[in-house]
Amino acid sequence: MRQIDLGGRDLSRRDRTFVAAALTVIVVLILLRSGLERGAPSGEAVPWVDYPADLQPRIERLVGANDCAGLRTERVAAEASNRSVLQRTGHDNARLIAYLSDHLQASRC
Repeated sequence: MRQIDLGGRDLSRRDRTFVAAALTVIVVLILLRSGLERGAPSGEAVPWVDYPADLQPRIERLVGANDCAGLRTERVAAEASNRSVLQRTGHDNARLIAYLSDHLQASRC
């Protein structure tokens, strides 16, 4: 078995595998963090409890299917109902609209 000399210390194959796995985890965490900082779509920000119970599952199905037309329809409906939602709940549809827009952009619609 060939070993690598690293500053006077030899790494066995098992050690190299461990280092490679650790580096992979670090890279994945960095990529996830950068995705969150860019404003990746997050349903947590949408106050789903203030909307009809079927809205979130319906939108998630559209997202899963990359249904651009369906997502656009939901965004238009959210924009149209903005005032009534504001009067009913005390908040507008800005977070829902942003969520839909983010998914439209992520799906390259």
